[in-house]
Amino acid sequence: MVYLIDEDQLQRIEKVTFIGNSIASDDRLKTMIESKPGFLWYFFKGKVDRKKIDEDIEKLTAYYRSL
Repeated sequence: MVYLIDEDQLQRIEKVTFIGNSIASDDRLKTMIESKPGFLWYFFKGKVDRKKIDEDIEKLTAYYRSL
């Protein structure tokens, strides 16, 4: 995952993509993470939360290691 974060401004998640995954589908991986784009072109929710991103990375790492 690649995240571009600028801490000076309110940041929102526009989209989530996975690159290089061959074991699981993107849809499967998206169900495992909390960091997601907001609703209605990111007007509701979708704010960048570094703690959630770190937790998402740990979840995905644990999932791949369990395979």
